[in-house]
Amino acid sequence: MNKLYIFLNYDPIVRYGILISSVIIVSSLVFLLLRFPVLPTELPLFYSRPWGDEQLGTPLELFILPAGAFFVLIINSYFSYRVLSRWLLLSRILSVGAAVVSVLSFIALFKIITLIS
Repeated sequence: MNKLYIFLNYDPIVRYGILISSVIIVSSLVFLLLRFPVLPTELPLFYSRPWGDEQLGTPLELFILPAGAFFVLIINSYFSYRVLSRWLLLSRILSVGAAVVSVLSFIALFKIITLIS
C-alpha cells in the first residue's frame, strides 16, 4: 500500500489522469444504471457493422463501454506504475491516455442513450 501511495503522489499528471479516469468511469456506470429501466430492448450500439439489425444490441451490452474503459485504466495504471521511475513521460502518457479513453467512452455512452431516449 505504501508503494501505491508513493506512485499516486509522485507526479500530479499521473495522479490526475488516474483520478479523472476513475471518476468518469463511475459517472458512466451511475448514468447507465439510472437510465437502464427506460431503455428499449434493442438499441443502436455496433455502428461498425452493416446497417440494420446487425447494429442493434441489448441494453446489457452498453456495459461494454465502461468495462472497456476500466480495463484500459487498469492496464495503463499498471504499466505506468512499472515505468514511472525510469520514463516519467511514458507514465504520464499512459495515465492521460486512460483518461482520454474514459472520456470518449462516456461520450459514446451518453450519445447512444440520448439518441434513443
